[in-house]
Amino acid sequence: METALIGVATPGVAEEQIAPEEFEAIVRDNQRRIYRLLLAMLRDSDEADNLTQECFLRAFRKRAGYRGEAGIATWLTRIAIAGGTAAWPSGDGCCAARRTPCGQ
Repeated sequence: METALIGVATPGVAEEQIAPEEFEAIVRDNQRRIYRLLLAMLRDSDEADNLTQECFLRAFRKRAGYRGEAGIATWLTRIAIAGGTAAWPSGDGCCAARRTPCGQ
């Protein structure tokens, strides 16, 4: 499935060329893995769930910029790691991205 979608999401191609059902397949194929990655990073199931959704929202919005140089799973992993790192607890006990106590 991933191979078929790579050709669709190339630079300069309008976002509308990736049909919502195609992106739904990407989510379905990768959601569990992205959630587990974020859960391992954050050790907070609610935060991992929220960031998993944010990862796919960001990917959906930026899908026209996907260059196909790496697999879709790799691209999503990089988005998730960036989001997870931003939410990683800083030394002062708050989540860096939100500046709130972690887990709240």
